[in-house]
Amino acid sequence: MTKHKRNTIFKQLILNIIIPVAIALTVVALVNSYMLFDIETSNEEAKNELVTDEIKNILEFQDVALNLIESNLNAKIEDYSHRLITEYFSDTKNIETADLYKIRDELNLNPKLFDFYIIKSNGVIVNTTLKSDLGLDLFSFGKEMQNKLKTVLRNKSFLSDHFETEVSTRKLKKYSYHATIDGKYIVQIGMYSEEAFDISEKFVERLNTISAETNIRSIDLFINPEQPFSKFSDATLLDTNHINMVKNVFETTHTYITFTKEEGRELKHAYVYLGMGTASAESNLAVIRIVSDITDSHILIRNLMLFSLLLLILTLGIMSRFFYKKIGKITLPILHLVQKAIKITEGNLEERVEIVGDNEVTTLSEQFNLMVQKLEHSYHEIVEQKKDLEDSIHYAQRIQNAILPPKELRQRILPNSFVLYKPKDIVSGDFYWIDEKDNKTLFSVVDCTGHGVPGAFMSIVGYNGLNRAVGDHNKTAPGEILDDLNDSVTGSLRQQEDQSAVKDGMDLALCSIDLKSRVLQYAGANNPLYVVRSCKEPHLEGREITITNDNYNLFEYKADKQPIGSYLEHRKFTTHTIQLLEGDAVYIFSDGFADQFGGERGKKFKYKPFKQLLLSNQQKPLEIQRDLLDEAIEGWRGELEQIDDICIIGIRV
Repeated sequence: MTKHKRNTIFKQLILNIIIPVAIALTVVALVNSYMLFDIETSNEEAKNELVTDEIKNILEFQDVALNLIESNLNAKIEDYSHRLITEYFSDTKNIETADLYKIRDELNLNPKLFDFYIIKSNGVIVNTTLKSDLGLDLFSFGKEMQNKLKTVLRNKSFLSDHFETEVSTRKLKKYSYHATIDGKYIVQIGMYSEEAFDISEKFVERLNTISAETNIRSIDLFINPEQPFSKFSDATLLDTNHINMVKNVFETTHTYITFTKEEGRELKHAYVYLGMGTASAESNLAVIRIVSDITDSHILIRNLMLFSLLLLILTLGIMSRFFYKKIGKITLPILHLVQKAIKITEGNLEERVEIVGDNEVTTLSEQFNLMVQKLEHSYHEIVEQKKDLEDSIHYAQRIQNAILPPKELRQRILPNSFVLYKPKDIVSGDFYWIDEKDNKTLFSVVDCTGHGVPGAFMSIVGYNGLNRAVGDHNKTAPGEILDDLNDSVTGSLRQQEDQSAVKDGMDLALCSIDLKSRVLQYAGANNPLYVVRSCKEPHLEGREITITNDNYNLFEYKADKQPIGSYLEHRKFTTHTIQLLEGDAVYIFSDGFADQFGGERGKKFKYKPFKQLLLSNQQKPLEIQRDLLDEAIEGWRGELEQIDDICIIGIRV
């Protein structure tokens, strides 16, 4: 029997749809692209190249002229600088308050052409005849300026710089830098030149002439890669986007283009890198901004695009009638398959796809039905397994709840107290422990490694260890109890000083209190103790206030920086003895509250706000404090997941 060969969906699409549509779209795209390319690119690129070459020629001429002017000024400005250093500022004791105006008059210098600046070693102008520059930080001008000033100071030398464009006036100004004899200051002279003014004005006139001869609105030359500004005019960059474009041109030397609208006209901003090997440092690195009016050319381009669109619509209309019947045979089975897939993803696993046709969609439908059948079988197995697992975890929860002290016990031996206990999962790695021994009440908050089932297993180990230390070994001092607990956990988990050992453990705070004498003893493994006392009462002896408000002070007792368990060598835990007063409040806790993410920025709650929250609630009963803490952390968490178990115990004596 001969096997029937099915037609492929791919072949049907290629023959009936893809090829005709591709041909039509290709023809339209070629016509449109040819028109756009011919109109837009060639003219604009040629115009920008001509303008750039013209500006290069002008700048080369300007640099030659400025070099001639500088050669006549260098000796003069060096002589003035030398006189300032040797005659006026040989002693820099009063240099920051010296009358620079008077000194300029004594040197017979034209105040319209000369300015003096006193620059401190940190780059800040501390005295000047140009008051608008007082306090200016020259180091902020970039690394080049910073290195220049530091070199002058280090070598205690004189430096005459090239003409530079002054930001505030856009005029060319020549600067010199001369370190004082003690190397603590730089005396700077800034000098204008009428000849340099004339050269700059000629450049601007030529730019205006170029703009008038074309559709160019304006031409500007921007310098200073770090803080770009126009070299010859008050022109500014439009916004942050344009500033970043200029900086990118400086960095990459690539041309960047952007578009804006002004009074109904469309403007094109071309930023072109200008690199030259001239003597002037400013001309070596510059960016030309050419603003062109492209409104008319865009109108023409839009008309061409409209024509192309109409042609495309006409072509597709003719093709639609031709392919209408053929498309149904191809798309309807696929659409039916998609609809069934959507229903199945919504949980309707009993849905099946109808087998239609004789092509690849038919094969796909058959395999899809087989896949759904297997998925339905696996789903029911998973449901059963999930139920068994949840039943086991809930049973573990009942076991774990059985080790927690009952409320009646807490109310009897710690009558004025609260417990805030919020497991992250069904079972918890945090637990609290309360016991009494030799007329003392012991209570602890324990944070085991991990949370959920792993943490719950560790909590059983910690619970048994505490009971053994107090009940079997008769330990009552918190530090001794923690030492005993550490030995118990290490032995239970067979922790050794090797890489294969179990490194799980727990952090905790443990307290022992004599409610009659109000003497409290505390020891901690990484978890501290907070004591809150009224501002009217004496401070805790030997303790500084950690945080305070108008009514209460909070004192913190640091824990030993080591956990219970793990293979590291342990030191003996420290027992702190504290004499409490009536009305004092004591808090121990795990790290889950402070580490919870939330708030507007999704940050941790942290310990300082936690301390402030405890102080602000001090005048309220402890049960109310518990509710307020719960509301605070839930409000902070919002829609975010609880990341760890939370446990807090508070008592008042």
